[in-house]
Amino acid sequence: MAIVETQYGQVEGVDANGLNIFLGIRYAAPPVKEKRWAPPSDPAPWTGRLSCNEWSAQSWQPIVEDLGPLEFTMSPGAGANRSEDCLFLNVWSPGLDQRKRPVMVWIHGGGFEGGTAGTPMHDGASLARRGDVVVVTINYRLGTLGFLNLNEATNGRIPSTGNEGLLDQIKALEWVQNNIDRFGGDPNKVTLFGESAGAMSIGTLLTMEAAKGLFHQAILQSGACSTAQTKSRAAEAGGLVLEHAGIGASADTDTILSLDPQVLMDAGRAASTQLGGSMIFQPCIDGEHLSDMPLDRINAGSADGIPLLVGATRDEWRLFTAMGGFPVEFDETLLETVLGMRISDPAKVISTYREARSARGLGVTPLDLFAAIETDRVFRVPGIRLAEAVAERGQDAFQFLFTWESPW
Repeated sequence: MAIVETQYGQVEGVDANGLNIFLGIRYAAPPVKEKRWAPPSDPAPWTGRLSCNEWSAQSWQPIVEDLGPLEFTMSPGAGANRSEDCLFLNVWSPGLDQRKRPVMVWIHGGGFEGGTAGTPMHDGASLARRGDVVVVTINYRLGTLGFLNLNEATNGRIPSTGNEGLLDQIKALEWVQNNIDRFGGDPNKVTLFGESAGAMSIGTLLTMEAAKGLFHQAILQSGACSTAQTKSRAAEAGGLVLEHAGIGASADTDTILSLDPQVLMDAGRAASTQLGGSMIFQPCIDGEHLSDMPLDRINAGSADGIPLLVGATRDEWRLFTAMGGFPVEFDETLLETVLGMRISDPAKVISTYREARSARGLGVTPLDLFAAIETDRVFRVPGIRLAEAVAERGQDAFQFLFTWESPW
């Protein structure tokens, strides 16, 4: 048994194989009813001892009924425990003492619509044990509950900016600052690390005033500072979600706040399809929490003093081609058409990649080229641009490229 007195009350975890493990510690009040789409607030203090030995509920998100060998890394399966009351975190500590170990806080990925910290996929035990560090993983609101701008559509009646999921992350980091020393960690040695949307979140947190001082180093895996949308695009998406939910923006506030979360998820998918299938839930340049594209803020010095490690995997986009959804006959015509929706002068880019890959003896089928180009466009080049921007300001930036080949 492991017991810690936090700022809100006592929590009880387990002592397992030399580690103190706490699963499902509440770091914010349930974001439900009138708190839906509101910034996170402090949880009510509790009396007695809160048992923290089971994974908490996941943020409400789409369910994949038939999980394949790769899809389970991205989405929960049928029967998964989903809830709007999802603002919990988990802690793995080698010792509840005064050792002041470095702290590593993990932000999961999932395209801002899926994923969870509450899963064995993100178990922090090995890292905590091998690195003698305190590991924290966090849940945050996703999709239509965490990244939906309704302020414009409802004329301010529901003032959500579309950055509430990021505010959840900041709230969790504040909890770390106020409590992690009681778990054997040092609040002055916090490394924030995450993958995909988690890394893109970090890229945004590097530019947000409210996150200043809450972490001191960052590791961005397969994501950087090039993911944010304009307020007008976010507002359009918000209006469409209400329209597809069957009520429209003119509905009264109580009706909107009481929408079933599954109805919201379905409406979000419909709105995404209407807008071309693009990622409509992501950080929003709202002028309040986020003033510019994150990379522009980095160029202006917002990340100065925070050493960065940033990179991707060499064949990143193979994850998505392996998960399917591409026709068997993915030919040259389709390749140019698909890329033409994403980049200018696709023919020139295709030709350049074909020539370079041929010279290296690499595959040049249309699908090979598509995977290579998208890997660079979405993951590698944004990471390079971030590292270059930081280095040009005389700050520490390191890069990695993960080249281990999956058996898949």
